[in-house]
Order: sequence, then C-alpha cells, then structure tokens
Amino acid sequence: MDSGWAVVIGAAIALAGALITPLVIEPRRERARRAREARDEIARLVPEFFRYSLGHEEQVAGRQTEVLTRIRFLVAQKDDPIMRVLAGPSVVVKADRPAAIANATGVIARWLEGTYDAKRALVTYELARQIDPHGDFITDWAAKRGAEAEEPA
Repeated sequence: MDSGWAVVIGAAIALAGALITPLVIEPRRERARRAREARDEIARLVPEFFRYSLGHEEQVAGRQTEVLTRIRFLVAQKDDPIMRVLAGPSVVVKADRPAAIANATGVIARWLEGTYDAKRALVTYELARQIDPHGDFITDWAAKRGAEAEEPA
C-alpha cells in the first residue's frame, strides 16, 4: 500500500508541476520578449532622434518630438534617467552638439546592451559633459569615474 501511495503522490506532483510551470514561466518569457523588442526599437529610434538634433530645428522639430514620444513610451519607468541622457544634446550649443551626441550615444549603447543601468548611464554622460564639453572625451574613462562616484564613501 505504501508504494501505491507513493505513485499517486508522485503523479499528483508531476501533474501539478505540468500545470503550474507554464503559468509561471510563460509570463516571464513574454515580459522578456517585450523588453527585448522595446530595446531593439529604442536602438533603431535613437540614431533617428539624434539625426534630427543636427538638422534645422524649425524643419524637424515635429518629427523629433514624435520620435522622442515613441521612445518615451518604450522606456520603462525604472529607466527614466536615460531620457535625460537622450535630451542632453538638445540643450547644448549647436557647435558642441556632435560631441554631446557622441557621448550620449556611447552611454545609451551601453545601457541597451545591459552594461550600464539608466542611472549609471546618466552619471557617466553628465560627467563626460563636465569634463570635456567640446568632445575630445573617452567615454570608458568617464564610465570608470562614474562608477567611482556612485560607490558609497
């Protein structure tokens, strides 16, 4: 009788696992897939956004706003600091804008690949703009400095 109960209990556990596991795993897979698609879309939109930053403001402001709005909807709330990185080059003097875009693009790329979180990307970008506002800056050096700035004393 003991072995009979063991078989019944084993079958019940297997059945429960077969029914519950998809309910737990599938939503996680779906969230991961949506996050991947959002990052791919952001990676496609960022160069377009910055291309408009280099153009004549009155001619492209509407399209740039559309692209920025689309990116805003794709960025998760926890990643809000990345929006400040994206907007940073827009408020820079036009002559320095290409350098600001290069710095922003570097940290956004690292954020998209998962090397930086959004907060570290923002710290690195702001540090880059302070150290070298004209663009002769090495982003990796700023990243190291940004990481040091984040560490508690």
